[in-house]
Amino acid sequence: MKKIGYFCSIVLLCSCKPNKAVLSLSFDAQTPTPQEKVLLNDPRIDLSPASGTIPSNCIQVNYVGDGSGSKRIVHSMDVKEPLMEATLRYLVKFDTGFKFVRGGKLHGMGPKNRVTGGHPIGPGGWSARIMFKDSGKVAPYLYHQKMKGKYGEGSTTEKPMFTPGIWHQVALYTKVNRPANKANGVFEVWINNTRISKTDSIQFRGVAGDSTLINQLLFSTFHGGNDPSWAPKDAFGSYTNEKAWFDDIELYKGRFVTSKN
Repeated sequence: MKKIGYFCSIVLLCSCKPNKAVLSLSFDAQTPTPQEKVLLNDPRIDLSPASGTIPSNCIQVNYVGDGSGSKRIVHSMDVKEPLMEATLRYLVKFDTGFKFVRGGKLHGMGPKNRVTGGHPIGPGGWSARIMFKDSGKVAPYLYHQKMKGKYGEGSTTEKPMFTPGIWHQVALYTKVNRPANKANGVFEVWINNTRISKTDSIQFRGVAGDSTLINQLLFSTFHGGNDPSWAPKDAFGSYTNEKAWFDDIELYKGRFVTSKN
């Protein structure tokens, strides 16, 4: 991650990194990358100049409350090289007073044919994301071959991990199971250089092949769930618009969960 010295309220991060990101979105260049253009063309995402961490440019995501939670913001970005294991790192700041309600989705990784939204799992389909939950708690949100229900699985932290109004560094490490018939995949969630969750013995995929490895960065964030109980509302019951900012979205080959890796 290229920015240093920007967290007064949380841990100071180092700019050192062992390898170059295979996919990087910083929003700082005069000409946006193709992936940045995809996000900036979304009507619910705005460029936020000088609002980032040093300060620098970042993006503001607008969560527009509706009957399913909030408007869906879902984009997938292809990785040039299929990866057996990878780390997704990004910075996020939720607005002061952000209404987490029952929770919602945050970004992650998936294969060529990702599975989300309660769709049936096929042998080549899976996804590994996280959720923000009530009061800023966090949970893994995994679709895998041995799911017990229709929707993604993961245990929620006992206490809040996200504090509105300050930047947090998220790092998600995914290791796809190998061979495909074994449940030895791993998913780790790190917040501000501290591991808050580890899920192992996961069978993400049921068939081998490059298409079932990590092929996509999943930019996926919204409230929900799929009914009004997930939606942000004011004291009068009217839907509200909530805001969060994202910066330095980077995907690395291998395991790079803290600045000391």
